[in-house]
Amino acid sequence: MPAKVFRIQLAEFNGGQPHPHVLVLSSSRNCVVVPACTIGKNWAESYMAAMRKLLYQPEQIAVRIDNSRHVAFKQEYTGNVAYWFPFPLRQVPRRVIDAAEEIGEMNDVALLAIVKCFLSRPGTGDLSPADIRRLESLRLQLEAAVATLLPSELALE
Repeated sequence: MPAKVFRIQLAEFNGGQPHPHVLVLSSSRNCVVVPACTIGKNWAESYMAAMRKLLYQPEQIAVRIDNSRHVAFKQEYTGNVAYWFPFPLRQVPRRVIDAAEEIGEMNDVALLAIVKCFLSRPGTGDLSPADIRRLESLRLQLEAAVATLLPSELALE
């Protein structure tokens, strides 16, 4: 069940520059997306440092993924190592996804890591109880899907 990756420009993320975002949850009205930012970029490193000062563990802040292994890009993206940031929660109207350019697909291993990051925080941000249940269900489906993979296939980097 690969997850679609879109190029989306959100004003509140990295100065409004377009970035890859994976679609984690969707409905007819709203979608939950998670953006990526290349390791070493000032914004990403500053955010990680600020969240560590608030005593969040690294696995509660972001997921570090080698996109060349876990995202099948359709075009110009080469797939580098990046942080994927589930928090703060980013919900966008469905029309944003419908208008966005699809640039690839994320595999189950990487999507599972992102879902686990969502579920690792007490209260899970601004997610509704229904969305939390949907994430739990997705986690179980993804764990079943990756259960037969070799340890080398489960590595995020």
